[in-house]
Amino acid sequence: MRRLQSGKQPRLNPDAPEEFSPLIKQFNNLLELASRRLDRHRRLNSDLSHMVKTSISANLAILSDTGSLPPSRDDIEFMTSNLKDLSRSLNYRMSKADISGRQMGQTCLPIEIANNVISVMEKIFPDKSFRINTSLPNNFSWPMERQDLSELFGNLLENGGKWSQAEIDVSISQTDSGLTIEVADDGPGITPEAASKVMDRGSRLDETVSGFGLGLSIVSEILEDNFGRMNIGPSETGGARITVVLPFPE
Repeated sequence: MRRLQSGKQPRLNPDAPEEFSPLIKQFNNLLELASRRLDRHRRLNSDLSHMVKTSISANLAILSDTGSLPPSRDDIEFMTSNLKDLSRSLNYRMSKADISGRQMGQTCLPIEIANNVISVMEKIFPDKSFRINTSLPNNFSWPMERQDLSELFGNLLENGGKWSQAEIDVSISQTDSGLTIEVADDGPGITPEAASKVMDRGSRLDETVSGFGLGLSIVSEILEDNFGRMNIGPSETGGARITVVLPFPE
C-alpha cells in the first residue's frame, strides 16, 4: 500500500497470502476501472473542446459577415448541417461518458432489459422483425449496472435494425465464459478490416465506420469497462453477427 501511495507501483502486488487474494483482485480491478475512466474522460474532453470550438467558429464566421446578411440558403444549409453533426457528436460522446463500468453490489435482469429494448426498436423499425432466443428465465439476474447493459443492448439492436433487410435474431445464454449475447442480422455484413476499426479503442468519431462505427464503438467501451469482449463475424444469412461475452466477476 505504501508503494502504491508513493507512486512506485500502479497496482497492489497479487503475490500475497491466499485469504487476501480476493480483496487484492477487487481493489486492483477498481484501480484499473478508475484509470480507464480517467483516460476516456480526458479523450472525450479533448474531442468535445475541438468539435465545439470548430463549430462555433464556422457559424460565427457566417453570422459575423455583415456584408452578406441575411445568410444565403447555402449558408443556412451549411449551418444546419454543422449543428446537426455537432448534436450527433455530443450525444455520442455523452453516451460514452455515462458508462459506469463494473460496480460491486449491482445486478440487473438481462432478459427483461432485452425485451424492453426490443419493444422500443420495433417502434423505430416497424418493418423489421426482432426475435429473441433464450432459455434463461425473465428473473435471471447478472452482476452489472443496468444502464450499461441497456445501452449495450440498445446499440447492438439499433445497429442490427439499421442494416438488416428484415430480421434480427438476438440470443442470450449463460456459458462457462459468462453471459453471452449474440445479435445477427440479414444485412450486407461488415468486412474484417471495418470490424477491426470499429473495435479500436482509440478510434475517433470521424474515423469510425459509417453506420457501424458509432454504436459499436460505445459497445466496445462498455465491454472494456466491464472486462468483456466482442467479436464481429458473418451471420448464417450473410449479414453481421456480433457476439459479446461478459465474464463472471472474479
